[in-house]
Amino acid sequence: MAGDLGSGSTPDVRRLAAEQREIRIELTQDPSPSRRAALIDRLARNRQELAALWDGGHVPGPAGPGDEQPSPDTASTEPAGPPPSPEAVDEIDVLLGELTVGGPGRAAGPVVPVAPGRWRSLGLAGVIGAVAMVAVMGLGFLAWSAVDGDGEDGTNEISAGAETVDIDHEADEIRLILGAAGLTDVDVVVDGTVIRLVGTVPSDQQLDGLLQAAQTYEDGGVIIDTSLLVVGSDAATTGSTGPAALEAADPRVAALQRELDRILDATPIVFSVGQTDLSELQQRVLNNVATILQGYPELTVEILGYTDDLGAPDANATLSAERATSVRDYLVGLGVPAGGLTVAGRGESAALGGSLAGLDRRVEFHVVGAGAPQGPLRVALVAPSARNDLAFTQSMVDALGVVAGERAIQVDVRDNTFVASDVAAAAREYAVQGYDLVIVHGSQFGPELLALAAEYPDVTFAWGTAASDSTVAPNVYAYQVAAEQGGYVLGALASTLSGSGTLGVVGPIEVGDAKSYIDGFAQGAQATRPGVNVKVAYTGTFSDIAIAAETARAHTAAGADVLTGSSQMVTGAISAAQEANAVWIGNQSDQSSLAPANVVASQVYHWEVVLRPILDDVASGNANGRVLRADLANNGIAITLNPNRPLAPEHVQLVETLVAGIKSGTGPGPR
Repeated sequence: MAGDLGSGSTPDVRRLAAEQREIRIELTQDPSPSRRAALIDRLARNRQELAALWDGGHVPGPAGPGDEQPSPDTASTEPAGPPPSPEAVDEIDVLLGELTVGGPGRAAGPVVPVAPGRWRSLGLAGVIGAVAMVAVMGLGFLAWSAVDGDGEDGTNEISAGAETVDIDHEADEIRLILGAAGLTDVDVVVDGTVIRLVGTVPSDQQLDGLLQAAQTYEDGGVIIDTSLLVVGSDAATTGSTGPAALEAADPRVAALQRELDRILDATPIVFSVGQTDLSELQQRVLNNVATILQGYPELTVEILGYTDDLGAPDANATLSAERATSVRDYLVGLGVPAGGLTVAGRGESAALGGSLAGLDRRVEFHVVGAGAPQGPLRVALVAPSARNDLAFTQSMVDALGVVAGERAIQVDVRDNTFVASDVAAAAREYAVQGYDLVIVHGSQFGPELLALAAEYPDVTFAWGTAASDSTVAPNVYAYQVAAEQGGYVLGALASTLSGSGTLGVVGPIEVGDAKSYIDGFAQGAQATRPGVNVKVAYTGTFSDIAIAAETARAHTAAGADVLTGSSQMVTGAISAAQEANAVWIGNQSDQSSLAPANVVASQVYHWEVVLRPILDDVASGNANGRVLRADLANNGIAITLNPNRPLAPEHVQLVETLVAGIKSGTGPGPR
């Protein structure tokens, strides 16, 4: 709400809101003690003045929900009706009160509103005194934040730290006070100049009070860390109780999340209507965020963007992702490692509506762990044909299945997506949703993929079978397959199996791995049996099964007794081979199940050899696009023989010898 406080207000209120935000930012930047006191004094007077405006009914009611409402620059400044309700006054009181004084990781304690115009900054003495009061009076830990101010004139006081502090003495005193308060399951651990509170408290209410009272503070170098405190019921669920929480939790993850929450609770990153650009105030907040993040280089932080619930969902999803990306790019520009930041657009998924619509247009930070996002990596595959086509698409689906058995990944497949515009739309949808890896499977979709990758530089893409031998973009992995190697082996086998000396090839379009396979097949056949007639026909389509069948029949009518082909359309060609009782040589996937009596061997793509390094890079936050290649040497392709149509020993020996020679580079192979 802080980002929209001035929207639709009188000029006085808008001035006070702007000044309040400026004071809030300056307080987080470790000013001198005298300057800090002056800022807090000014903040208290601002609250009195703003409260008077509320009491006088000079502040209009909140604007209606949504990104379609007028921006602060165009909103009406006329007073609106009767004074706000007491709940609204309380809301502004809380908004102004939830501040933290001091620089990142070294705050002087929470500034707590205790009465109109009366504030107090709690240092160590304030914390100890409040705990003692709770222990003696039994008022509960929320009373920690209700300490009255010492000043009689409504000004603020800051506890002065001692020149030297005995950490062990302070820890012993805190142990006594916590014990008197009944918190026997909270341990006090001294770690250098840090006092860590570790263990469980009975209720959420008590935990909130304890966190407010014992926030990290500056007092001669003493810091209290409460990041390992849990509520008793939560500990029972997770199995982490008392000191065990120290072993079960990652204290740096919890500490970083607490620091980020502290900054954004004070000044949320809230965008104007339909905007993604950062204001000067937001940049100042992110300067503090960057300082914090640079102290945790080993942790990964997810930046989540949101919108309100007005407008089209697709447009909101894109807008939210762009907001997250804008924040991420600014932080990277400040020196935060790019590999430790991920972005995702959540659109209107968490829109609150009503008077809180301004807060819907926000960005959040979630610390997800050391080096890798929490949970499984999300992988999307956009493929041109059916996932069970026993050809190009199934080869990738099968590989993803293999990898899923090795590591935690969540796979979503959009198959039968062949039209280029549909491919681009599907890939964009996954990018907006923040998928970790988007695979566009098909050499014909390169232009669409590269354009999308430029638009979403924080999403990792993979594209195959790419023809380029160079890295196509920093966030794009190009994968290739040495289909000509297996083609050479199978062409040699086909030439020795043919009785007529005529081989028929049903090709799709003369591009990508299909062309490589067919070229290798022809070379292997002719090198093994000079004079063999290899009849190649490109149909001009990847998917038309009827045309593939018709082309295969033309080959058999011309005397071909061994056939092969490539792409998803070959199911039609295999049916024609069955009709003519011809031998079929498979490619891309094991096609023996389609015609067990006709398929003798298949070249099978094992894309897992290229998926593994890509996913390793993505998981480590070190994605950097490059070209990866599957071949016989790295087992990215393999020749699979059909046990239901066994070959003669000499034919098996031919296949094994050629494969070994190509792997070692010592035998004949494709040119």
